[in-house]
Amino acid sequence: MTDEINTFYSFSIKDNTKISFQSLANHTSGLPRLPENLDLSNETNPYKNYGKREIEEYLTNLLKLENEPLKISSYSNVSAGL
Repeated sequence: MTDEINTFYSFSIKDNTKISFQSLANHTSGLPRLPENLDLSNETNPYKNYGKREIEEYLTNLLKLENEPLKISSYSNVSAGL
């Protein structure tokens, strides 16, 4: 659980942010509830057109942690998705 997800991706996460499986599972990764580049115009299914390209763009260029990792638990759809 303490392994980092970073090694499972072929790209670098912004600012070399380290994200562990444990922090994803217990929502202490600091990741926000929703990714910044999620198109919310489709209220029925905002994730319909959100795929690999969008999550990679988010993780490499747009990532902003809301909390210091492993300090505060805060539900995150991003964490659940990863």
